[in-house]
Amino acid sequence: MSASCIAYVSRVPRNKTTNDQRVVEANLQGGLFTLPAGEVRAAVGAAYREQNYDFSPDNLLISTFTLNGVTGPELAGNSGTPLSGSDTVSELYAEVLIPLLADLPFIRQLETNLGYRVSDYDTIGQVASYKADLSWEAIDGLEPDRDPEVAQGSAAQ
Repeated sequence: MSASCIAYVSRVPRNKTTNDQRVVEANLQGGLFTLPAGEVRAAVGAAYREQNYDFSPDNLLISTFTLNGVTGPELAGNSGTPLSGSDTVSELYAEVLIPLLADLPFIRQLETNLGYRVSDYDTIGQVASYKADLSWEAIDGLEPDRDPEVAQGSAAQ
């Protein structure tokens, strides 16, 4: 077998994948007014995201070969089909943090966080989502912590 034949059959295919994203966001946040339990805070915003994807397989992977009477693009289990696509979404959202109670026995602070988001995807259309959280701090410095490593890392030594 010649050196050029060995170089051809032992060639490593090179694929090209491109994935880019463009993001534009704007938000406003701040205090609205004060209740007896604390300041009511709000945030509103808008976002636009575009994502583009392109996959170009090596020509070796999209060529058609005939081997032992079988014709197909597969060579040693490799095959490739060029792919490309894009997706865009526009979003509007609003959140409000409302302090409900403060500085009472076993209620250092009790607050709720309410939010609403409308997302408009070019592929599936409009989707709405919401959230409603309730946060309670029983005594000063005693708050529920969802991540034990963070609690251990911030504990006084």
